[in-house]
Amino acid sequence: MDKIFPIILIKFRKQEPFWNQIRGVADVETQTHMY
Repeated sequence: MDKIFPIILIKFRKQEPFWNQIRGVADVETQTHMY
């Protein structure tokens, strides 16, 4: 899981328009997983 999650982040960063749409949710998810 630790190796898969960064790959998911990379894929999302390549799709920035989509990333920006879910940024509010993603920020919460990132804080949960990374911090």
